[in-house]
Amino acid sequence: MQPPGGAVGVSVNITNNASFTDVVNISVNSATGWDVSWSYGDGNPMNGSNLSLESDEMKWIQFSIFVPHVEGGVPLAFSTHSFSVVGVSEHDSAQIVWTFTIEVLPWHGAEIVSQPTNGTVDPDEKIRIPVSVRNLGNIENSLEVRIRPVSENGDAIDGQSLASFFEENGWSAGIFEPYRVTNLAPYEYGTVQVEIDSPNLASGTMWIELSTWSRGDAQQVSMTRFHVSIERTWGASMSIVHDCDEMIPGATCTGSVTLQNSGNYESSFRLEMGDLTENIDCSLAETQFSIPRGQSVETEFSITLGEGLLADTTESVELKLINSENGSVYQTELVTTITEAIYGWEIISVEETISKDKKV
Repeated sequence: MQPPGGAVGVSVNITNNASFTDVVNISVNSATGWDVSWSYGDGNPMNGSNLSLESDEMKWIQFSIFVPHVEGGVPLAFSTHSFSVVGVSEHDSAQIVWTFTIEVLPWHGAEIVSQPTNGTVDPDEKIRIPVSVRNLGNIENSLEVRIRPVSENGDAIDGQSLASFFEENGWSAGIFEPYRVTNLAPYEYGTVQVEIDSPNLASGTMWIELSTWSRGDAQQVSMTRFHVSIERTWGASMSIVHDCDEMIPGATCTGSVTLQNSGNYESSFRLEMGDLTENIDCSLAETQFSIPRGQSVETEFSITLGEGLLADTTESVELKLINSENGSVYQTELVTTITEAIYGWEIISVEETISKDKKV
């Protein structure tokens, strides 16, 4: 029995039982394709070499067989591979054959099939990153997959070791679906999921070291690193409801503005008015807002129209929704009002007196 990736030395003796000196052509034959070498002839036992033997003389023949490294799962564990030592007499072509087998021992190994993809995640959310690992051994086996947090440079973090789950600085990560890497055939692969849960922060990165090896006999450990970063997104919108479409001069109308944070993190916003003419005035109940992600708030406003405006005069108030942190303008809306016509009638009576001579 021989482990893969090693050489086995073989010694065979041959005796000339004839009553005369004979020359024997010795060769080693095999269908394995493995490397076989000796120090006779051209060094290739497959080509054979002549050996002179006197009557009753015994000589030893020594050669080496190299059992190849496991590639693609072969040579399989406990498989047997035949070799034959053949001697052919130069005198009468008589042939002698000695056949033996080499049984391959188990070898264990594992590899990460491809580099895991770095990921991004929303604050306080989870992401799963698939990682495929392969059984490089020559026997069915299960693979261990373990993770630990490390620094950006790959340095270990105090108190952290390889495990199936860890918590670090608000982050947590674990191995899911480990059953997919159990009882893998030689060179078969399976895929586990690494689930990472981010803290509720606007930014941050977690570096993870992942290692895999064959269960019970870690002759070869495969390791890689990848990272997951919190990606903050910004977004907001507003909608306006009001009763200001038509107003008479000097009147006041009211309305409401609903602001929604469509980003993935709590953000600060402000509501601003554009420049107003002397014919209109607007008052906002609130102008500064802190809105959790996915939430909305409502505030009120009032508009007062100036006196003395002609009918059908149009006036507008511009409202802007702005990110307080970076000044981005998300949305601009106009609240427009038209001056209503005011109709008034006055009847004026005139009294005239006419004299007899028809003079006023």
